[in-house]
Amino acid sequence: MKKIIDCIFGAFFLFICGLAFADTWPRVFFQDHSFVAIFPNGDSGYRFAASGGAVGKGSSAGADCTIQSDLSLTEGHRYSGQIRPADNSLHSFSDKNVKGKIVDVNLLESSIEIISVDVFGLCSLNSSISGVYKEIPISSSKYANALNFFMNASLESAGGFFNKGKNEMAADELSPYVLGLGDSGLILRFPIFLKLANDFGYYKQLAGDHDSAISAFENVLSISPGRIVTYLNLADSLWQVGKFDRAREEYKKYFDLMGSAGKAGKIPDRVKLRM
Repeated sequence: MKKIIDCIFGAFFLFICGLAFADTWPRVFFQDHSFVAIFPNGDSGYRFAASGGAVGKGSSAGADCTIQSDLSLTEGHRYSGQIRPADNSLHSFSDKNVKGKIVDVNLLESSIEIISVDVFGLCSLNSSISGVYKEIPISSSKYANALNFFMNASLESAGGFFNKGKNEMAADELSPYVLGLGDSGLILRFPIFLKLANDFGYYKQLAGDHDSAISAFENVLSISPGRIVTYLNLADSLWQVGKFDRAREEYKKYFDLMGSAGKAGKIPDRVKLRM
């Protein structure tokens, strides 16, 4: 009986969180077999992501086209931006590939219209993702599937950039998702946001931007204090900016948590030296 009550309460909490934070959550739109998501990205911009557009059947069918863009407001309800580079199992676009490739959209109250998008040379010739997409509710399974699809694609692209030594590009790929940490309802339904924000901090750390890294790590730990490795990451960045007393505190937390988890043998030597 208690389990049933707990489940009902959990579902009710998700529903209430959805109502309370719907205005700040990413928005998802569908059209036939294509879908679009927009993630808040700054004061008046969005990270735009679209996938689909396969046309035809059998051997003549085009593959789905998946793109992202950082959109800025141009006028009225109209936004535009250049297609972003990508490095994942779906596509590999370099800076050179996407130069001058523009997405132009009209964002309305319950729909989004992709007015024009230049995917020539990026996607198959018979791919088409233009047109009007209708918004779907955040309670929909399609909503969750679309968000998870795009976030995992970004996570993979960030890893691809990291493997090529492009740490700043890797961090930039994940930057919109850090904003999601301010919404407890969003984190409850999509815990992947914590992974994205933690990796953002790590890539910022590698790029030498320790202030941004520290902020990201602190946000992650405020929501998920059990993420042991984040204490190490936070301590390392604090040490790099000369905040040695605070760094020692975080190293000690990491040391104790690793010991409690039976992983004392995996603690890096620098932790003991700096404590």
